[in-house]
Amino acid sequence: MAETFRRRKVEDFIRRLNARKSILRKQLLQREFATNEQFLQGQLSAVDTIIQELVEQFHLNPAESGELGERAWVQEAGRSPSFAFLSDPSEDIYTLNDGRRINDSK
Repeated sequence: MAETFRRRKVEDFIRRLNARKSILRKQLLQREFATNEQFLQGQLSAVDTIIQELVEQFHLNPAESGELGERAWVQEAGRSPSFAFLSDPSEDIYTLNDGRRINDSK
């Protein structure tokens, strides 16, 4: 029972690391992060190394540590404390009455 629990925790951790890996890859493609490219590459390399070590240490199937799909990536990112500020009501600064209607019937 304890080993199954531990294995699930490790697999969950690998899923979160893969989410981080996806975020790093997307940041590498964005112009805003161009000055941080070397740092992001280092982070990506470190995450890959950690995943590989966990797979080897816990005798996991490497396929189980695969990339997350887009939906899973968004869910994992949404759980990150980095985005907790979005739940703050003071962030809701726009209403349905803001702005002008777009006429796209051309």
